[in-house]
Amino acid sequence: MARVTVLIAAEARERALCRSLLTREAGIALVGETRPDPAPATLARRRSRILLLDLTRPRLDRLAALARVRRQSPRVRVILLTTRRTPEALILEALTLGARGYLDRAALRTFLPKAVRAVDAGEAWVPRRMVSKILDRLVWLSAAERQVPGVARG
Repeated sequence: MARVTVLIAAEARERALCRSLLTREAGIALVGETRPDPAPATLARRRSRILLLDLTRPRLDRLAALARVRRQSPRVRVILLTTRRTPEALILEALTLGARGYLDRAALRTFLPKAVRAVDAGEAWVPRRMVSKILDRLVWLSAAERQVPGVARG
C-alpha cells in the first residue's frame, strides 16, 4: 500500500497540530509545511497527494488560492481547514471549486487521519449536515443550466 503524502498549508499553530496528528499515523507521510497560500513551486516540489489548506485567514483571497492550486496541480486533493465561524457559503463555493472535503479545527484530533485516508481513496469528506446543502446547490445549478439555451444539449 502506497503512503499518503500530505502537505500542510496553514498558520503555524494549525501546522503544529496537524503535524503531531499525522506523523504518528502509519501509511501517512508529511512531505512539507507552508504558509496558507502555497506557492505553485512548493506543490510541484513536494509531490503531495493531499493538501490541507487553511480556509480561515481573512486577509488572504482563499478561494483564489484554492482555484490556483486546482489549476496548477489538478491531481492534488484538497481538504479545507475551517472553524465554526467559516461561512457555509464560503465552504460551498470552495467545494464547487474542487476541494474534496473540509474539517473544522475542533474535529482535527478526532478525524484528521481518517479524512486524509478517505479523500486519498477518492471519497469526499463533509459533515452530514452539509450534504443536503450541497445537493440543494447541485439541483439549483442544474436548473440554472437548463435555463441557458444550448447548455443542456451540450
